Amino acid sequence: MSSNIKRAGIITWHYVHNYGAMLQTVALQTAINNMRKDVIAEIIDYPKTGERRSNIAAHLLYKPASRTQNHYIAARDIYIEEVNKRHELFESFMQKFMNLSMCFADIDALTSNCVYDIYISGGDQIWETDRFNYKTLFPFMLGFTKSPNKFAYGCGMAARHTEPYEIDSQYLSLLREYKRIMVREDVGALTLRCNLNRDVDLVLDPALLLEAEDYLPFVQKQTDNIDEPYIFAYIVGAENGNMDGRLTHLLTEYAKKQKRKMLLAYNGIPINNEQITTMTAIGPSQWLWLIANAESVLANTFHATVFSVIYNRPFVIVQKDTRKTTLLNLLGLSGCLIDRFHDLPQTQIEQDIDFTNANAVLDKERIRCKKLLNEAIDMCK
Repeated sequence: MSSNIKRAGIITWHYVHNYGAMLQTVALQTAINNMRKDVIAEIIDYPKTGERRSNIAAHLLYKPASRTQNHYIAARDIYIEEVNKRHELFESFMQKFMNLSMCFADIDALTSNCVYDIYISGGDQIWETDRFNYKTLFPFMLGFTKSPNKFAYGCGMAARHTEPYEIDSQYLSLLREYKRIMVREDVGALTLRCNLNRDVDLVLDPALLLEAEDYLPFVQKQTDNIDEPYIFAYIVGAENGNMDGRLTHLLTEYAKKQKRKMLLAYNGIPINNEQITTMTAIGPSQWLWLIANAESVLANTFHATVFSVIYNRPFVIVQKDTRKTTLLNLLGLSGCLIDRFHDLPQTQIEQDIDFTNANAVLDKERIRCKKLLNEAIDMCK
């Protein structure tokens, strides 16, 4: 390898079996490698392989916890083939599309053997100090390296906050070592500016650095027979609302009102009836295809919002948080965001959403954010 080539290690939640987590990882890696011929971006493979089957935003049928009681355990037996296929698709996506480092089993292995010219904290919710403890976040704040060449791009940290908040000094001591900090939410940027007394840039999520055509290598057509227009729904973390059938009722009534069948990706017990078909055995590649080819999208996650915008699909997003409002306010699409699933029966998707302005804003933001990313790399000597 030429001595002029810099190796950049990206640490993020690349291993979590969540569509947005994996897609934002390959997006940041791809964006850097496409922009720079003098940098090779690599994903730092931590935590160890055995911890990949994470419960963080993964499928509840992967490994039902005691709190999920007998109905989840019974459902796992019924859908075990689909659940295992889902697991295989996520693992194969990671192996195929991520340039992975050696596997680091623990923090000691990271400290001793993780050596790069540049270290990057990359995207996702890896800085949520009010959800995770210092030991958990320490590696994602690059505490394992004394290298001065470290920066952050697109880190999420403030989804639950609407105002700037205090951060414990132990986190601040790690963040002060960064050459540049770029975060994803406006409240996160304001919080760090107040706590660190330094410039902090507000940037696009890594997934938005790429355009629709850039994702073509990662897309795989869903193999099930899909021969009519459909609503694609992606729901995470709403399983408690379905114990008495409320979510099933709301989604079914919504699909009837739209006069369309609904294809659902859901991390709880599958919902299947005349209106809804749950797609359990899909990985990131199939998930992308389902969004790209949907007549419309209904979801409650940030990255479903991101890819609805990238593919210009009419959409309704449920449950406001800082991530979603920051992006949709920027793009002038805040009218697509509603508060609760209970509002669905009164909600009508705007099939003729004009994405012209949103696309223009996004194009300008991509240019700005790539410039900031390039500058951060250049700061690392």
